Order: sequence, then C-alpha cells, then structure tokens
Amino acid sequence: MANRGRATFAKRQKEIARQERAREKAAKRVQLKETKVKVDRSAFATTFSSEVARPAVGFGGGVVLVTWLSEVSKPVGQINAVRIRAEGQLLDNFNAPRSLGSYTPGGASMRPSIAWDGERFLIAWPSGSDIVGATLMPDGRFQNFTLAAAPARNPIVVGVMPGRFALAYEVQIDTVHRQLDFRYVDLKVFHRRPSR
Repeated sequence: MANRGRATFAKRQKEIARQERAREKAAKRVQLKETKVKVDRSAFATTFSSEVARPAVGFGGGVVLVTWLSEVSKPVGQINAVRIRAEGQLLDNFNAPRSLGSYTPGGASMRPSIAWDGERFLIAWPSGSDIVGATLMPDGRFQNFTLAAAPARNPIVVGVMPGRFALAYEVQIDTVHRQLDFRYVDLKVFHRRPSR
C-alpha cells in the first residue's frame, strides 16, 4: 500500500507541475499580447507635392521628431519637422509641417542631425557652406541661428546636458584636405544673482 500511495503522490505532483507550466505559458502569452504595439500606418503615410529627401529622426521628452529636406531641386529649400508623441499622437501635420528654416543645397550627403539635451532638440544642417540650426521645444517653440561659418559641412550633434550640445563637423581646408572641427553649443543664459 505504501508503494501505491507513493505512486499516487508522484502522479499528483506531476499533474500539479504540468498545470503550473500551463499557467505560466498562458501568462506569458497574455503578457506578449499586451506588449505588442499596433501602429496605424495610415496616420503617418502622406504624399508630398514637392521633392523631399534625407529624413532624420530624434527622440526626447516623450516626443519623436522627424525632419526632412523639401524642395531639394530648387535653389533654396526648407527644413521641415513634425512632432509625434511617443504613444503615436501627431502634434504636427505631415501635409503642413513646421518649417524650421531654409537651406541652400550643398551636396548629396547633406542631412539634418538631431539631438536632445533633456529640455529641447537641436537640429543642425548644412546650408551652402555654413552650418545652421534651430532649437525646438517639445511645445513647438523654436529659434534659428548659425552654428558654424564657412567652409563647414556634414554636422552631427549630441546632447551633453541641459543647455549644452556637442557639435562636430568637417571643414574644407583645400580641394583635397579636410579637417574635423568640434565645439560646444551652449544655449543657457546664466543670469547673475541680484546684488543685495
């Protein structure tokens, strides 16, 4: 009888283990189902009436920033931007994007570079032989400025800390030689404490 009791106990333990594995599998399936993200591609699909090229994308502050060049075959084109919340809500319209500024075409490799510093985006792009840029806040406010004077090209930016970005770019020395240049872009204005 003792053997029979052990066999029944072992059988019951196997059944409990099998049920536990089945519960774990079911829980994993539910978890996978909950984490799958469904993207409505029709919300982002658009047809442009002008020639567009060289998109770039950045993320910060819960916002995805998409930029691109438009009117690339014209003497002066536009840098366009659209903000999208991380959960997919469009903050700007792809058919009527936010214009960050203009550019003068300067070669096939020109592309905007995007960085986030914890507070704002910095978008840098070549325009002619200068590098220009714009800061863009998550709420849509922006400001344009020149980052590097001629002969500069192929900028890349990275956020270092709030109010500070690092900018690297090429400088054409002569027809054969180029050098890499680097600088910080500081955007914070430090105010003095009022005197007592």
